[in-house]
Amino acid sequence: MSNEMNKVLDQALKENKASEQDESVKQSSKQSSNFTLPRIAAMLVILLSIPLIYQSFRWAMADMNAYPVRYAIERWQSSDEVVTLAALDKATDDIDTSLSWSANNAEYYELKARLVHYRGLLYAEQIREQREQASEQASEQASGHTTEQPADGSSVVTSKVSSENKPEASFEVKAKGSSEDKAKQVSELTANFETTIRQALSLHETAIQHRPHWPYSWANKSLMKAYLGEFDEDFSTAIAQAAKFGPWELSANLTVLEAGLMGWRHLAPDLKMQIVAAAERATEHRFQSVRSLLDRYTLRYPVCAQMTRTPAQKKLCQ
Repeated sequence: MSNEMNKVLDQALKENKASEQDESVKQSSKQSSNFTLPRIAAMLVILLSIPLIYQSFRWAMADMNAYPVRYAIERWQSSDEVVTLAALDKATDDIDTSLSWSANNAEYYELKARLVHYRGLLYAEQIREQREQASEQASEQASGHTTEQPADGSSVVTSKVSSENKPEASFEVKAKGSSEDKAKQVSELTANFETTIRQALSLHETAIQHRPHWPYSWANKSLMKAYLGEFDEDFSTAIAQAAKFGPWELSANLTVLEAGLMGWRHLAPDLKMQIVAAAERATEHRFQSVRSLLDRYTLRYPVCAQMTRTPAQKKLCQ
């Protein structure tokens, strides 16, 4: 009887010990699980954050290089500072670096297009200087009698730039000269000017692809088309889109007005009315800028004749 009791007690002790061991294993497993889950969650958060951190770094690097370009363009627009080729080269390097970090940024393409536009104006200034020198030489050779005659058969290209998005500059390109060398230089410069403006046009179109509702890119596209003398369906579309997406944006309206005045004599009546509408909207904000453009192209009275004549417009046209 005593032996049986001992066996029962031994068995109970073994079972109790085994139960305690099982409970200890369960608790250890639970603690291990509770410790592992937070670590896994933290690692997942870190892994998911890496692409976001990297993308943020790319955006920061792109904007850091674009900032001096924005500042330079704003400074050139608001002052009489002469834009040099060296300054353009530096700004172009900066914006190219921005595009290398953020290749789908519409603003960066727009900024680069404006830099290319400035470069085109430098070519235009050189053309004007060559024309003036040729004219002076021709006058001297003619003993004080000025004569103008095409030297290379190239067409007349006349344009002036004035808006918040453009440099204050003007140029006149005419096929005239007094020597073969001058004519050749002018022809090369004119070709460079056209190539540069086409590059600016392409950049504005790329900006539009990335941000199709941006009125400034549409307005600037119309201006580049006007420089090239291409008053076609694309030109009309650019004018319409600029008005659609930015009807009260002053700089867009001034740019559209500039483009329209450049090709005024080539425009259909309905397109002329769109240009007049841009002039009317811009007049409500800054009639002095509108008057300056109209007088520059000697078109104040033709445009004023089609305006609705609000108080601001009456002040413009008087």
